[in-house]
Amino acid sequence: MSFKEFLIKNVMNSFFISVAFICIGIAAVGSVFEPDKRFSYGGFLAPIIFGLAASLPSLVMYSRHELTVGEMIFRKLLHLLLLELTINGILFLTGALNSLSVTISLAVTIFIIDVAVNAVMYINDLRSAERINRGIREIQSGEDK
Repeated sequence: MSFKEFLIKNVMNSFFISVAFICIGIAAVGSVFEPDKRFSYGGFLAPIIFGLAASLPSLVMYSRHELTVGEMIFRKLLHLLLLELTINGILFLTGALNSLSVTISLAVTIFIIDVAVNAVMYINDLRSAERINRGIREIQSGEDK
């Protein structure tokens, strides 16, 4: 897969799925720690900014060749570490991390969002593979006649 295809297929999909789950995460964590706080219109940009920041660590998943299971696990763990550092770093720099409980809650939320994004992308890839395999079987059964 070329780098351009990787950017379009993986990073862009990851971005849009991440933004959706980030909205859910912001609502969940915010309603627990600051239920009376309200967003301005600028608050609508937060999921997009964090979605972009969350997409950057996805670049460690790019490879020109098929990854082994060990390489894939290593890269997924590296991705999660970079994701946690990137998002928590941004939150720390903006002053949003004001207590240990908020920091831990956000770290857990980032982990859950990452698992959810990977699950959605896996299910999408599985459906694509099934569709391709069905097409191949149909072609092969047509050749056997």
